[in-house]
Amino acid sequence: VDYNRSGSPLAEIVTEPDLATPAEARAFLAQLIGDIKYTLDLGENSERSIRCDCNISVGKERCEIKNVTGLKNVETALTYEMVRQIKILKAGGKIERATMNFDESRGVTYGARKKEFEADYGYIDEPDLGIFHIKALADSITIKEAPAKMIPRIADQYGIDQKMAKQLVSTSADLAQFFETVAGKYGKDVAVKWVAGPVTSNWKRFEEREGNTDGILEIIGKFVAGTINDSECGIEIKALMTGESAEAAAESSAGLETLITEFLDANPKVVEDYGKGNTKAANSVIGYVKKNTGGQYSSADVVETAKRLIEARLQ
Repeated sequence: VDYNRSGSPLAEIVTEPDLATPAEARAFLAQLIGDIKYTLDLGENSERSIRCDCNISVGKERCEIKNVTGLKNVETALTYEMVRQIKILKAGGKIERATMNFDESRGVTYGARKKEFEADYGYIDEPDLGIFHIKALADSITIKEAPAKMIPRIADQYGIDQKMAKQLVSTSADLAQFFETVAGKYGKDVAVKWVAGPVTSNWKRFEEREGNTDGILEIIGKFVAGTINDSECGIEIKALMTGESAEAAAESSAGLETLITEFLDANPKVVEDYGKGNTKAANSVIGYVKKNTGGQYSSADVVETAKRLIEARLQ
């Protein structure tokens, strides 16, 4: 419902009382926010905020914690209030319906006022409000696939694990769609190699630059056609997505490859374990690279490069 309060649109979403724990409430809100961001076309400069009125009961009367902001605060407020109510009941006390405030600095709830019952509000009908039948309008509206539904579908449709699908979608639903574009054009293995690798690693910077994925698709196409090799493809993708020169991207890539090669030479068991199916063995190089570069490279970049170099040794 758009109440348009003081010129700012206000949408109010009310859930059924079917969330069992504070952690579940936080997870629900995180998913809801993700769905809203993806399905609604909100301008980058538009003001956006979310406030939660959290109703909680441990089996008796409920209390409402008003205007809580932030996912962590929602979980903290609900946890404190849950413990408070349990202690009262264990001591033989009674929970009174009340409106609570949340003190963010102390992480505690405190009473604001006793909660009115419905009869106390003195509702009266407003004769000037018309009746609107909106089923036909609602049925005519199509919305994009929600991220929560996209994850299992992508995993099942393209035969990738849920963790990879979640990484793609949580990074950006647009990235997940690009993965599908590449998979549809060049096959799943190519999409996994490049989109789930260097494209994902550089996606945030690419979004900040408001880049167009057509260029990335063209580079991947050159790799598939054999006109550029594995290393050149990675360098071109990084240069396009970050705005670096190809020379700078190549230098950065070469430096990373040198460090990883040193690590693999000193730790041949990593290659051996990877070859036996333990792909997580590639993660062992992250600490070595970060220690020697002061965190210059992202973990995703390190692992993707390590996998490529390990696979080259196994051929």
